[in-house]
Amino acid sequence: MHALLALGGVVALILVLVCGGFLLVWTLAAGCAARALHPDRREIEERDRLRRVGLAGRARVLRFEDAGTSPAGEPMFHVDLAVEVGGREPYQVRHRTAVRRLWGWRLRAGLPLSVLVDPEDPDRLVVEWWRPRPRRAVPRG
Repeated sequence: MHALLALGGVVALILVLVCGGFLLVWTLAAGCAARALHPDRREIEERDRLRRVGLAGRARVLRFEDAGTSPAGEPMFHVDLAVEVGGREPYQVRHRTAVRRLWGWRLRAGLPLSVLVDPEDPDRLVVEWWRPRPRRAVPRG
C-alpha cells in the first residue's frame, strides 16, 4: 500500500511537470504569435505618418537580396532603389522591407514602384506595393 501511494505521488509530480511545461511552452508560443500577427506599434505609426506627410515619388528597383522572414512569415528583402521625388535630386537608398507574396512579382530589377518619402529624412520611405502604377514625382508646395 505504501508503495502504491509513493507511485501515485511520482505520477502526480510527473503530471505537474508535464502540464507546467506545456503551459510554459503554450504561453511563449502565444506571445510569439501575437508579435507575428500584430506588427510593432512604432512600425505601424511610421507607415501611417508617411502616408499622411510623405512626398509622393517613384522608385526603380536596382537590385534586391533575401533578408530572411518577417515575424508575420512574409519574405524580407534588402532592396536597392533609385528614388525620384519632385523638386529634389534623384538618389539611391537601400531599404529593408517585407513583401507580401501577393506583390512579390513587383520585386524585379528595373520595375518602377510608388513610394512615399519622409520630407525630413529621404532614406525613410514606404513602398506602396499595392499601387498599380507609380505616382508621378510632383513637387509639393
